[in-house]
Amino acid sequence: QARSVLDRRFSEILQRSEKHMVHNPQDYELSLITKMKTVDYVRYGQYEVDCWYFSPYPINPEESGRILYICEYCLKYMAAYSALEKHYSKCRYRHPPGD
Repeated sequence: QARSVLDRRFSEILQRSEKHMVHNPQDYELSLITKMKTVDYVRYGQYEVDCWYFSPYPINPEESGRILYICEYCLKYMAAYSALEKHYSKCRYRHPPGD
């Protein structure tokens, strides 16, 4: 189901983009890709933040539910909450980077 939603969104974006054609094919392809929002939320510790724009993270929407989980100590990102829980048990840091 998530795949069909992405396909529909992509075709809508493609139709709208044809009105504003870019002459360089590489620029046109990049403009199509960056119009699709791939991450809906970022989860950082106890905070969940809405994403407004395209994020170039390699996330499979069928697996993640379009949430990006970030370790609050080492800033590593994961696509699944179960991966974050497993990471917390192995993460050697206990405070965010910095002083």
